[in-house]
Amino acid sequence: MTITETTSARTEQRAVWEYECEPFTVAEGAALDEYDSALDGVRESLAWVREAGDAAQFLRSSVDQDVTEVLAASAEYTAHLNTWYLALDSLIAGLLTCTSERTFYSTAAARCLKAQAAEYHEHRTGFEYAVTVAALGVDNTVMGNYPSPTRSLDLAMHSLSCEAA
Repeated sequence: MTITETTSARTEQRAVWEYECEPFTVAEGAALDEYDSALDGVRESLAWVREAGDAAQFLRSSVDQDVTEVLAASAEYTAHLNTWYLALDSLIAGLLTCTSERTFYSTAAARCLKAQAAEYHEHRTGFEYAVTVAALGVDNTVMGNYPSPTRSLDLAMHSLSCEAA
């Protein structure tokens, strides 16, 4: 993604969070800019969790590689997750509005934090699932001995779903 595309996507996302409420303040905008800067390249390097469909496939396909390479890739991924966690933690503090009367999050800030936390947790649980499957050497296919990843209950389909609720 180019810088222009990234900036455009960020602007569009912020507009969604600001829909029918007060726009981000200058301080909130600065906190979001810091967050985005801290995550430059991090989301892209973690995209395989979402794109693979089966996150464990990445680690499973690494079995043919040198164990050192697999551990290095896992350590790098873990470092990226930690960077994301720290940036999100900082954003939580940066979007907090404190006055002499109360402490709160604006509507746009609350929407943003919920979305960012959900995306972070989706990546984190995907990675943890992949590590579990790969480390234990289990089969998570339909006929396997370990369940596929699930995130919610789909009552209409009478099943657990891998889609977020």
